[in-house]
Amino acid sequence: MRFFCYQLMYLFLSTLLAVSIGAAAAGRSSRPFSRSTTNSSLDLYANNNDLEVGAIDPAKIETRALYSETRLPETSFLQTAVDTMVRLALFGWENRMPAKRFVIDDPRYAQVQIVISPLDPQRGTITTACAILGFLDAMRKILYSPNVRMRECVFRVFYDRQPVGFIQIEPRTSQPGVSEASIGTQRDTIPATDANAAAANLLSPAWQDPHLEVAVTQGVISLNVYEVFFSVLAFIQSAAAIAARQPGNARVVDFTFHVDALHTTTPGYPMVLSAHNVGNPPRTAANPPYFEFKWLVKALGQLPQYMLDNRSFKDIHEMTLKVDGVAVAKAYMVRSGENSPVANS
Repeated sequence: MRFFCYQLMYLFLSTLLAVSIGAAAAGRSSRPFSRSTTNSSLDLYANNNDLEVGAIDPAKIETRALYSETRLPETSFLQTAVDTMVRLALFGWENRMPAKRFVIDDPRYAQVQIVISPLDPQRGTITTACAILGFLDAMRKILYSPNVRMRECVFRVFYDRQPVGFIQIEPRTSQPGVSEASIGTQRDTIPATDANAAAANLLSPAWQDPHLEVAVTQGVISLNVYEVFFSVLAFIQSAAAIAARQPGNARVVDFTFHVDALHTTTPGYPMVLSAHNVGNPPRTAANPPYFEFKWLVKALGQLPQYMLDNRSFKDIHEMTLKVDGVAVAKAYMVRSGENSPVANS
């Protein structure tokens, strides 16, 4: 019910823009949500089923937001965001999904839920690519400004100026162990993580994948929290997009990604993720296990938890991915520039 009220609130505030500036300002002054942009009203239930899912252009994605005055717990907010992005990436770039609610049952992070919905949450679907790109854009805007950071919010997602869905970040409507009230969405829950997991080894508890083992070696360059979380989100989005352009069983080709986001990364020093296959020649689908995008996505999703558990937000000099005990890839995540000893390696 809460989600539908926010949709109506969004439509109502959009309609107010057609009224005089003074009347609009008066109408918003007593409302719990404030508008981040001034755009003309649009048809709330415009059809988005004819979008070509195989030709999604990231440059055509945009979001517009309403923010509440309610501030959400920061760590729960950020961890739920990462887990949501991992789930979306693993679902597949070109698939279509109904409305979904993403929550974590770990009591440390159970205070926030993220709802991603098509325009018609009861019957419609949204292309996963639009959800991923819209979500990344929403998180960029949230982390960009301290004034709206960690506030309850609802984003409207557009593709090529057409509305395609909503992203809502809000207080969780129920706690672990309590029945979820139906809001017309499928519930996508990530099981609780093991707080006592070994610090040096990430055992994929969040996605229950016994095949993957991730070993991390950190450097000495300190990173800010938003730099880490946004970079991980952006790297997962990039991996999902590249995976969509390759055959389903294709080996990940060696790559380097850069993230340069104002106010979330250090000015002049983009974050860099570089990964390469292990083995000469590298292992392939004919000689499993091998370096697949799902392993990279799951490994990246665990980095913030690793840093939180160790209270060490520093660059990653080496991240080794093992599948069934076999090393398939190595990666690093650092701040580029002369301050990073491995950025140019």
